[in-house]
Parts: sequence; C-alpha cells; structure tokens
Amino acid sequence: MPKMNFGGVEENIVTREEFTLEKAREVLKNETIAVIGYGIQGPGQAGNLRDNGFNVIVGQRKGRSYDKAVADGWVPGKTLFSIEEAAEKGTIIAMLLSDAGQIAQWPKIKPFLTKGKSLYYSHGFAINWNDRTGVVPPKDVDVIMVAPKGSGTSLRTLFLEGRGINSSYAVYQDATGNAKEIRLKAESEADVILKQAAKDSKDATRLRQSNAEVAAQRKTEMIAREGNKEISDFISKCVVNEDAAVETVKEKLFTKYGNR
Repeated sequence: MPKMNFGGVEENIVTREEFTLEKAREVLKNETIAVIGYGIQGPGQAGNLRDNGFNVIVGQRKGRSYDKAVADGWVPGKTLFSIEEAAEKGTIIAMLLSDAGQIAQWPKIKPFLTKGKSLYYSHGFAINWNDRTGVVPPKDVDVIMVAPKGSGTSLRTLFLEGRGINSSYAVYQDATGNAKEIRLKAESEADVILKQAAKDSKDATRLRQSNAEVAAQRKTEMIAREGNKEISDFISKCVVNEDAAVETVKEKLFTKYGNR
C-alpha cells in the first residue's frame, strides 16, 4: 500500500484498483446502511451508495429535508424512515447530521447501537470532543470515519459525471475486527476515494494538487452562492494551488468593491 507524508503524518493511500467496487459489494452484501440526516452530506453519500447497488435507507425527521428525500426517490416506509427507525434497522449507522444535530439526536440513536453494528462518521467533532458532546459509542460497536474532501453537492455531481474526489479515513474503534474492511468498502462505495484523480496521480505531489483543486472548487461554490458569477467563473478555471487562487480572488474583490 503506497504511503504519503502529509504535514508530517504518514498516511496510507488506497485506490479503487486496490479495493474494487466488486469487493465492496461482497463485503456489504448482508449490511443495511442507514444514512442518518439528509442535509449536506446525506443526499450525496446515500445516492451514490444506492446507485452502486447497496442496501441503503435514510433516517430523517419530517420537514424540508424529508421532502427532498422523497423527491430524490426515497420511499417512506420502505427506504425512508424516522431517525430512530432507521437506526434500529441499520447495521451500519452513518451519522451525517450536523454537529448540533448529532449531539441532540445521540440519546435517541445510541440505544439502537447494538453489539456488532458499525457507527460511521464523516466528521470527527462529536467523537474527538466527546467529553463535551456526550457522544460516547458503546465498546462493542465499530467506529469508523470516511470524510470526503468536498461538499455533499460536489460528491454527488462528480459521481454522476463518472468521477470522484479523495477522502480521509480512520478507524476509531475496532470491536469486531472488521472495521478497516468496512471503512474501505464505505469509502469505495460513497465514491469519495480517488476515482479519476487516482488514475492520474503518479505521486504525492499530484495528490496534494488534487486536494488544492477541491478546495478551490469549494470556494467557487461559496462565491457563486453570493451571486458573484464573474469571480466564480474565474476560479472554476484555476488549476493552481489553493493559496494562489485565494489571493487572486482577494485581488479581484478589492478591485471591484474596494476595501470595505
């Protein structure tokens, strides 16, 4: 397995060639992945998993996000449930609620984390600061993380284009001895490991460049939401490091609006 020194930390690199979609399907064939939360990351990860042929359900309380899930093809009572019911039915519980939502819903979800299940995160806040959040997983469940290096919207859009973005992954607690394999299959299926970029990346420099491009893309989306199409179009064409892109944007903003 290739390794990369990232900020002084040696990290393993896993590509789709090493952990294939077929292997992921085999590992997960008896699992039910319950995606809890249909806000930012939920739609992209749930949709990608579903479209790759996995058994996925969604847990979301009723409201705007629930209605969006229905519009995206999730069926109430079949693939769309309340948070508690989805947590009960799932064997892999993907906690994709907001940080505040995870804290608020934890007392309702924890009773359904029975022995042998897996708890899946895409953000380490609730676990790393569990002395403040109160999110302390049972000792007999696996706890893993797959964190896409991009927005939930990008995750889905790139998947539909036949591409993907890289992610960070980690095993916090391996109760069953299978946490690493489960994490890798989740990473493969959510399409958050390098799909296209990994084929092109020949070394760690190219991989870091990919991270910079993703960061620039996220800033593009933010600026686009603010209605500044001119600058958004400019950044979207950048294939430079993140700092250079940011400095150029600052310069353009100053020229256009002055120092406010």
